[in-house]
Amino acid sequence: MDEKDKAERDFQKQFNDYDQTVDVVSCWQFLSDVVFKKSYFFRFGKFRAKDNLELTPDFAVAESENGKGAGPGSIVCDVKKLPNPYPEAADAAQQEMAYKIFGSSIEDVFKYGVTLSYASEYAKLPKLVFSEHDVELLTPEDTVDSVYKYLESKLGKKPFNVGRPLVLVSYYLQPSRSTRALRLQVEARRVKQPVFSSCSRRKNGRKESASEGFPNSFSQVQDSTHTL
Repeated sequence: MDEKDKAERDFQKQFNDYDQTVDVVSCWQFLSDVVFKKSYFFRFGKFRAKDNLELTPDFAVAESENGKGAGPGSIVCDVKKLPNPYPEAADAAQQEMAYKIFGSSIEDVFKYGVTLSYASEYAKLPKLVFSEHDVELLTPEDTVDSVYKYLESKLGKKPFNVGRPLVLVSYYLQPSRSTRALRLQVEARRVKQPVFSSCSRRKNGRKESASEGFPNSFSQVQDSTHTL
């Protein structure tokens, strides 16, 4: 494959990944409108942390009683199509490097585990302060087990502090001839805050072990299918 073909293939992949991210965010916006009576959906918004550090999660969802603070159980989310942690035909050193890149991509969402203030002017949304939110990593169904195993391996070595509860959720994009249906499975594998000390899973909407603080409205959702 020459450089031109490689560049075209990389561009196509980046476009497809972006297109899928937009579909996922749209589905979550639809779901939040259905689940919550009154909520704010922050789509590709800009947030500020301390020292004016600007962060741009793919979306955030919050309810607020006073229009100033995001309520408990609000979420700040990134959608990630993670790199392959086990590339074929790779030697031991390449495998190790691939796994480090994979882990670094996962841990990138930890930056949202701090107090955040919404800073965009889009759609005249309130400038809510997020201090009681969950950090959510939304990833395709075919990689979610590898992500969970990575987090478990971190637990086995030593506790590490994300700052806020971390929720891992998978999605499945089901193609069809005329439409695309995005099925969100709330398969949340969550750890208690502030330190990773125990995990809980929520598979197919059924609670398998304790998961304190997980947004009740989303906990009751088994599958949500939104045609795009």
